[in-house]
Amino acid sequence: MLAMAHLTPLSHFKILKFTGPDAESYLQGQITNDTAQLQQDNAQLACQCDAKGKVLSTFYLIRQKEALLLIGLAESLALSEAAFKKFAVFSKLEIEDVSEQLHLYGLGKEAFSQLSTEFADLQLPESAFAKSQTSEAELFKLPGNSERFILVSSKSLENVEISDNIEAWQCAGIQAGITHLAEHASAEYIPQMLNLQALNAISFTKGCYMGQETVARAKYLGKNKRAGFILSGKLAVPAQVDDNIEMQLGENWRRAGTIASIVNSGQTGETWIFAVLPNDLEADAVLRLKSMPDSRLNIHPLPYSIE
Repeated sequence: MLAMAHLTPLSHFKILKFTGPDAESYLQGQITNDTAQLQQDNAQLACQCDAKGKVLSTFYLIRQKEALLLIGLAESLALSEAAFKKFAVFSKLEIEDVSEQLHLYGLGKEAFSQLSTEFADLQLPESAFAKSQTSEAELFKLPGNSERFILVSSKSLENVEISDNIEAWQCAGIQAGITHLAEHASAEYIPQMLNLQALNAISFTKGCYMGQETVARAKYLGKNKRAGFILSGKLAVPAQVDDNIEMQLGENWRRAGTIASIVNSGQTGETWIFAVLPNDLEADAVLRLKSMPDSRLNIHPLPYSIE
């Protein structure tokens, strides 16, 4: 688990800044959540889909004064960045990678006290996706039971305890049922396969956006038969993100699904996986990695309902 008393630099994340008169309306037509519901005191989880309704990347969205910031895993958000810029040529906005200008940290509730010397007026948000801010920082709470927060700061924090255990932060994210797609998994899944509807990352009332017809059909016509599951296992060697997951049927095994994101923890020796599998998967199903016939994967309850 995350060393909750320390801040973890989220160097594997990327920050895109959208500014200009068309920035909000442009994003409204590109992403799954409703930017009209985004205020200065809240954050959102959202994703960008391609024209077929497949998720390119997932990210957090916040307002920073007159700008909109998108925060997500660098390897997949870079693919979205290219798509955003491709479709933005006729809109009045600027899209800038500000990852080198802003500092991004993950922290637990226990580490918040360290921030008082850096940001005297910063408040601790109490509910999921609530956000507080000062002139130099934004802090928002993530969903889940582990009391995790993300801090966006305009200054580097020199007087706080820093943890370099990024694996623990990534494991906690999977345990919360949140996936940030590995590059190989971009454009492979519709949002409901990643349980994004359960995380309030999809608006079904805001109107059209890229891939919206596919997302709506999955909801209203019951077209989606897959969902995200939290798996873990003690493996002899680190697992690869492009491996397949198999399910035992009698004496045989058949392909059950794929890996959306994975963390091999060198500290605990345990691998955590967010996998896309049949949504009617039984809790006692026997699973393994195809490349490791002797491996076994545990299925963990999701911290939210996907029904």
